[in-house]
Amino acid sequence: MKRIITTIFASMLFPLLFGSFLFAENDTNKNSSLQFSVSGIVVSGEDNEPMPGVNITEKGTSNGTVTDIDGRFSLTVANQSSVLVFSFIGFEKQEIQVGTRATINVTLNPDLSQLNEVVVVGYGTVNRSDLTGSVSSISEKDLQLGVNASLDQMMQGRAPGVQVIQASSAPGGGVAVRIRGGNSISGGNEPLYVIDGFPIYNSGNEVNPGGGQFNEFRVAPNPLASINPNDIESMEILKDASATAIYGSRGANGVVIITTKRGKAGKGEVSFDVYRGIQTVDRKIDVLDAPGFMRGVNESAAIQNRVPAGESVGSWPFSQEEINNPEYNTNWQDEIFRSAPVSNYQIGFNGGTENMVYAISANYFSQDGVIRESGFDRYSMRVNLDGKVNNWLKIGNSLTLSRSINNQIFDGGSGNANASAVHASLNYLPILPVFNSQTGLYSQRADANRAGFSPFDRRNPVQLINETTDNTIADRVLGNIFADATIAKGLTYRILLGIDSEARRRNFYFSNNLDPLNRASNTSIGTVNAFTWLNTHQLNYEMQVGKHRLNLTGVYEIQRRAVDRTFMGRSQFDNNVTKFYSIQAGNDVPGVSSGRNEWSLASYMLRANYVFNNKYLMTVTARADGSSKFGSDNRWAFFPSVAFAWRASEEQFIQNLNVFSDLKVRASAGQIGNQEIGSYNSLPNFALQKYSFGGVPVNAYSMTRLANPGLRWETTTQADLGADMGFFNDRVTFSVDLYYKRTTDLLMNFEIPIESGFGSVLGNIGSVENKGLELALGGHIVNSRRIKWYSDINYSINRNMVLDLGGTEQIRGPRISYDYGSAFASGSYVRVGQPLGVFWGAIYDGVYQNQEQIDAHGVTYNNGIVPTIGSGRYRDVAGPPDENGNLTGPDGIVDQNDLTVIGDPNPDFIFGWTNRISIGNFELTTLLQGVIGGDVLNVNKRDLYGDAVAFNLSTDRLENAWRESNPNAIYPMLHPTIGLVNNTPGGGISSIFVEDGSFVRLRNIMLAYNLPVTSKIFKGGQVYVSGQNILTFTRYSGFNPEVNQAGQNNINQGIDFGSYPMARTYMIGMNLRF
Repeated sequence: MKRIITTIFASMLFPLLFGSFLFAENDTNKNSSLQFSVSGIVVSGEDNEPMPGVNITEKGTSNGTVTDIDGRFSLTVANQSSVLVFSFIGFEKQEIQVGTRATINVTLNPDLSQLNEVVVVGYGTVNRSDLTGSVSSISEKDLQLGVNASLDQMMQGRAPGVQVIQASSAPGGGVAVRIRGGNSISGGNEPLYVIDGFPIYNSGNEVNPGGGQFNEFRVAPNPLASINPNDIESMEILKDASATAIYGSRGANGVVIITTKRGKAGKGEVSFDVYRGIQTVDRKIDVLDAPGFMRGVNESAAIQNRVPAGESVGSWPFSQEEINNPEYNTNWQDEIFRSAPVSNYQIGFNGGTENMVYAISANYFSQDGVIRESGFDRYSMRVNLDGKVNNWLKIGNSLTLSRSINNQIFDGGSGNANASAVHASLNYLPILPVFNSQTGLYSQRADANRAGFSPFDRRNPVQLINETTDNTIADRVLGNIFADATIAKGLTYRILLGIDSEARRRNFYFSNNLDPLNRASNTSIGTVNAFTWLNTHQLNYEMQVGKHRLNLTGVYEIQRRAVDRTFMGRSQFDNNVTKFYSIQAGNDVPGVSSGRNEWSLASYMLRANYVFNNKYLMTVTARADGSSKFGSDNRWAFFPSVAFAWRASEEQFIQNLNVFSDLKVRASAGQIGNQEIGSYNSLPNFALQKYSFGGVPVNAYSMTRLANPGLRWETTTQADLGADMGFFNDRVTFSVDLYYKRTTDLLMNFEIPIESGFGSVLGNIGSVENKGLELALGGHIVNSRRIKWYSDINYSINRNMVLDLGGTEQIRGPRISYDYGSAFASGSYVRVGQPLGVFWGAIYDGVYQNQEQIDAHGVTYNNGIVPTIGSGRYRDVAGPPDENGNLTGPDGIVDQNDLTVIGDPNPDFIFGWTNRISIGNFELTTLLQGVIGGDVLNVNKRDLYGDAVAFNLSTDRLENAWRESNPNAIYPMLHPTIGLVNNTPGGGISSIFVEDGSFVRLRNIMLAYNLPVTSKIFKGGQVYVSGQNILTFTRYSGFNPEVNQAGQNNINQGIDFGSYPMARTYMIGMNLRF
């Protein structure tokens, strides 16, 4: 703790001391005399019209101005040798020496070409024209569209090959990102994030404090939500081996390089950004109201012969009078959902001189959840400084301080009595009120008991919301200091020292206030303290001889991370006043645990970029990584890559075609690794056991896992072939990439001789492949001075397949519930020849409508059960395995042998379509996102489409149940012999629970008005109205097809089980610059 506090203090003190030193130097510069006045007008080269808002600065100073609404300017400069710099977004920059002229008129030409755009790659930058790898860039303008609680959300729909899954729609909820598919089964599949040179792996579970309740299954909060996305200036996504091999053992899943806003020389600028909005639940699920529920109960009772034929209506569980005039008709979704505000406030300061520039910002973001008592708040500050000490030395820093508070509700869950508030809101009885009117306590299922009806146990969803306090507080310091020294011509050296310190504390308390069963209240406190330090040494050498250009980069880097965890839990409190603030007040035996996890990584890297005649390009990268995570025999690994590119547009015969303004063909290949496999998997594992010896409790330790000193990296070999094209002076651009990835040495358990005392050991076996196509098309459809329309669309296909599991044909995924029995515990599998995480179960084949169909099908079900009319029908796929373990043909029995692949959560393709249209000062921006073909396992339907009306059901289930009056029904009758849940093949999941999760969503739409520049003080601004998730086109019946209750899990994908619903957001905002 002392080390962390010292580091935080030093990180905060450095910018202040550094800034004071440089500001003092700036004061000296301000004493220069201003002696010469110059004025003029700036016009556009497109139509010769005046351009307001053009930035004009005296080079090397903070002296500057902007053009007025007529494009005119006036500026007093030091002398006739001064150089004026004219700049405007979307136009080429010009530098003009004043000389003896008192009037300077300037024409700025549009900069449609991206060839000279600087792209940030690992440990440096390159011109896009010199890029040999597959890199997607997202501009600052695109990044600021919509409400983004975290930076990873900003990639949704904006880059080919990148799938961003909002696993939980809760404020600050977890996000899963896949770049060119998933490579690993048991290791990490998230990309590496590099923020201002600091590598971060975003694992929600690693820094998720323990605690919670009710066999909790929920998505871990997103650690990246602690970083303010409004501070980001650019984002580059490295995808192929050529681009990612520079990060070696951490590059297999792709790399996202994030550059935050830095200061720019010129007159100081103050910016203020604010927006406020309202959120509503995007959709609700149609469940039975009180009259419909009571009719269902009566029908269920009649089917079970609880109401004898001919019996009077009055003996049914509910009378017609009660159905016509229910005492209560509670919509439990309405009871927990709400309209919720969202707001964001940011102030920024940017400016400086040639010797010192600064970018400082402060931000407050607040998002209440659309479920009561949930929300996310973040306070953050960023200080980025860059200073020139002398002609050969520059120093600087990047520093982010943040505190986030995540108030969570109980979503996810495990079903039945352990159902979450969201799941319970769908199943709790609509005939019950929130509070029992006689006792004043929360209603319970027993309140609905009556002759012929006894409901199953579910908790009151309002009680789960009101009586749960669950907040996670995260304090984070992410920063670095660096120095750049010019050693000789073309040779530079950089040293960077950085830290990432994160402290999280989860406070949980469930009160027994007004609990009808007077269950014991319980509390827990979980903490995580993670500290990472980084030291990077980098040499760069650039040279040009004639037509030859060479850039060499060498890096030595060491990074170390330690994560400490503690947990305390107690129950049986005398009152609900002190909660977790006085955990010692519990009367039970406390649960206490702690742990520590740490790793180190040392790396050497060399990269060479060679360009000949601006036509032929080659990049060679080699990196060696040594990691403490691996066995003593395989601590080090080598990751090479090579890439070639040909700028064909520089060839005369291509120019003679008059077709291409740019044409570049790229090819790359290489190997990259994945070290995200846990820290101690190569070592033996010992578990603590408690024993009584002679009546005295003692501790004993037993080995639970053998060591494997040969444990090594998961390695991905990737090849990429691509082309970049420009037409009509790059007014239209097009890129295409074909890739193939094969990951080997997957980390899994494999069998060993039983004589060892263990049945298996962790090792490197198995392989997975990904192959795909990426397309990106962009163009300035209209580009006049008054009307502009830019459109950009990206499209991606990825095909994932498991090639080998080391002799095993399939692996079952982790549990999704502890409450539905072992057969229903998991519906996801890994199978050879199939994509990762396919859904496994029986094929539902409709309803037996008559006896003829039963006879024609001629099958029996588990344990010889013969179906009856109105029962569910399932497909007879296979018989028992033969002597070789292969399933035989259909055998007339529908059982465990008939389970098969029933769905695939991996999409067929994804796309994003961005449009920016401006007419005068008005600007319309839209983002349309689509995911086509991915299936969702809707576990909510397990109860919503149950076979008995013992809790609330979907309206669809009851209306479309088989009856004599409805023989062509979709679903079985109530209480069938074979149902959707009861007596199903294998007792588990079937295809009825798998739905098409395809969707097309209007992710963002914004209409803005750009405020004209009216004075020298006001430099411009914008007011806007915006909407997010306004329209969603989908056939999925749940809250949101973009969901995964399992968060970042590699196998359990596309699972919806009590998940937090998505919000539709409407906002109004403005940003002003002074």
